[in-house]
Amino acid sequence: MVRQQEGNWFQSDTPYGKLFHAELFPGRENSGKLVTLIKQQARLYAEDIRSGCVIIDGPPGIGCPVISACAGTDLGLIVTEPSLMGLHDLKRVLGTLASLPRAGSNLHQQNRYLSGRNKGNPGICCIRGH
Repeated sequence: MVRQQEGNWFQSDTPYGKLFHAELFPGRENSGKLVTLIKQQARLYAEDIRSGCVIIDGPPGIGCPVISACAGTDLGLIVTEPSLMGLHDLKRVLGTLASLPRAGSNLHQQNRYLSGRNKGNPGICCIRGH
């Protein structure tokens, strides 16, 4: 078996700080591993500069890259469109997050906090543009 490169990861400077990102080559399947590698590099950098926060912008869906992006997180923000399909996908993502040990326990805590504020949809809030 010949080991093949699945993609490249990068560390870039932006006006807002460091950005860790990657490019998965077309037809490759190890996107979850690439996400894990990027998160590891971002955490190492955050430790070096003594930052207590790493912001992860995860991919859409519920597959391996989403699970890799959410694993070990303390807080998540899920953005969806206001449609039946958006609600369907939101429920799938919430179910995926609930299955992760750390994210799932925090999800349940947030649901208890928000449940009285949003007409029976625990953890769901609406942010309107202007």
